[in-house]
Amino acid sequence: MDPITYSQLTRWAPECGSRFGRIHQLPIVPSSYSECRRLYHGGKVLDVGAGAAKPLKQALALDDEHYFSLDNDPEGEFNYTSFDEMPPGTNFNLIVLNQLLEHLTIDESVVVMRHVAARLADGGYAVLSVPNMQHPVRFWGHALHITPWPYDHLYGLVRHCGLEVVTVARYNKFPLPRNPIKRFIIRTVCDAFRMDWCDSILVVARKNIRGS
Repeated sequence: MDPITYSQLTRWAPECGSRFGRIHQLPIVPSSYSECRRLYHGGKVLDVGAGAAKPLKQALALDDEHYFSLDNDPEGEFNYTSFDEMPPGTNFNLIVLNQLLEHLTIDESVVVMRHVAARLADGGYAVLSVPNMQHPVRFWGHALHITPWPYDHLYGLVRHCGLEVVTVARYNKFPLPRNPIKRFIIRTVCDAFRMDWCDSILVVARKNIRGS
């Protein structure tokens, strides 16, 4: 599989900007799990990079008939350790990659997203979240982070792999302080240095229904 080129990754940035604007114009959602709950209306769910505790399974209250996990962490038990282990024709209504792609190289992310696009059922959704690289410390706070994903490049990755982008948003574990002076200082600093107080970016993608 050929590696993605600079032009292939960045060609979608103008489209992303025209649709969603700059970083501070992106809507704020409560969390990636809240978006998964909003989008999930039944069917099979694939949790890519699930983690040993499988928090998505609890967040959506899924049973083993509907929840499937993919991870290579030796500390956990998962349905799959790679996409290659899946039987032909296995599809999912929702695929979630929560805080995963920052741990991969760009080319590895392309491979994963092409698998995601192939395994999504028609009309199905993929929910991706990554650290917000415009947050001052979020990406750099973990030794295993490899790739910082600007939101427009993440948009480009999704579009390059054949999915439509429905939403680009951001979220933060903690709300802004109530103190108006602190809020003013945070917003002023963020504006001046092109930073953002939200620590994560979220992208919702959809696989178009064939013939639509």
